[in-house]
Amino acid sequence: MNYNLLEEQWIPVLMTDGKYCRVGIKDALTQAGRIRQIAASNPMDRVALLPFLVAVLQWCTGSPAEGERGELFETGQFPVGWFAKLQKPAANWME
Repeated sequence: MNYNLLEEQWIPVLMTDGKYCRVGIKDALTQAGRIRQIAASNPMDRVALLPFLVAVLQWCTGSPAEGERGELFETGQFPVGWFAKLQKPAANWME
């Protein structure tokens, strides 16, 4: 049995429209502008998930160019191109 943390919906979140749902890592990052908060019932889980997601984001983007950061502030969403690494098979992530 395989459980893909990138795709499986395991992170509990509260969306800006008030809807509760679970998302995977990819969705948590690509839909970050629509997520109000991490909604884990245990406060320690909430505290742990945020730096984990920030670490994945940093791994994906490295040091983004000034224009990309400007796009983030204008649109309120991470540029889709930032997550190209997550589209590759895991065996190719280090390339």
